[in-house]
Amino acid sequence: DQLKNFVKENPDAFLREIAEHFSCSIPSVWAALKQVNLTLKKKTTSYKEQDPEKVHNYIEALTVLEHLPIVYIDEAGIDTYLYRKNARAPRGEKVYESVSGRRFKRTSIVSGQVNHRFI
Repeated sequence: DQLKNFVKENPDAFLREIAEHFSCSIPSVWAALKQVNLTLKKKTTSYKEQDPEKVHNYIEALTVLEHLPIVYIDEAGIDTYLYRKNARAPRGEKVYESVSGRRFKRTSIVSGQVNHRFI
């Protein structure tokens, strides 16, 4: 129960952090987590700043553009905002967390394509 409670309060704790908390080895923590069916999974995130009404209005506004050609744009970059993307929870349960939608220092590369031509 102590392990389950600790993971519930700290779902994104690293194995090392759990081991330090319980003064035991990392392999012991791994085995105990497996025994109580607590698995590592990617978090389901949403933006704290998101306004569902604005999202709905934006999607409605896009319908007037349906006749225009589709422009495909792809961006790759390095972001300085770090957060733990994985957390533990009972098998079959998702872990939810709100993350900041603010932009931090980022280096980006952008490319696009329209009508089979790169732009």
